[in-house]
Amino acid sequence: MRIAVACDGLSVGPHAAGCASFTCYSVNHGIISGCCNVPNMGITIFESVETLRQMDTDVLIAGSFDEELTAALTAANIEPVALGLPSPKEVAKAYLHATLMGEAGLAGACASAEPLDELDGKSLGEELLTPTRLYVKPVLAALQAADIHGVSHITGGGFYENIPRCLPQGVTAKIEKSALWIDPIFRIIQRKGNVSEHDMFNTFNMGAGMALVVDKNDAGKARDILLKAGHAPRVIGEIVTGDAGVELL
Repeated sequence: MRIAVACDGLSVGPHAAGCASFTCYSVNHGIISGCCNVPNMGITIFESVETLRQMDTDVLIAGSFDEELTAALTAANIEPVALGLPSPKEVAKAYLHATLMGEAGLAGACASAEPLDELDGKSLGEELLTPTRLYVKPVLAALQAADIHGVSHITGGGFYENIPRCLPQGVTAKIEKSALWIDPIFRIIQRKGNVSEHDMFNTFNMGAGMALVVDKNDAGKARDILLKAGHAPRVIGEIVTGDAGVELL
């Protein structure tokens, strides 16, 4: 799948017609796997649409569309999605989340102000566009104070692909799922998208953005530093002998 976002500089273009460039995201299995920026060299609307068609574009996101461009995109089997958010990457990610959950469309799913009890009164759009938390400073502080053997930033690929990368051969991380605090948004994604639990843990971080492999005698030191920085660290498992890399129990 390929999503294009009409851009003017670093922002989403307010009008698809006449935008300066297209930021194009390649998507595999629901994850953004590549990005490139393509100048909009089209003199006419139809030339711009032809450029998008040749790039196998499935969706074009912009602030607004006129009738002529909407008709041209539809004829080229490119879905026009109007959304006035500032960041190209954020609108692309929001579109993917809304599509994964089977919502009728991005504008309706992300612009809805309906509060959800599962999200502590936030709307779906507010939750999906919440900025990620940054761990750099507290993790650096923990590295200086505690005996830390590995650090895993749990991004695309989830637990199964990221945690083994910080471990040497011959050991396995045994993770207790019951010890995790799973962010409610992931339960919504799983339920709405009918996604298996294995695929959820193989795609998302489930609310655990980073994992530290810490000597058990220093776990308290690392925990105190992270708590002081406003995070909520948990002991979620142990390292044992084995070749599985990671096991979720």
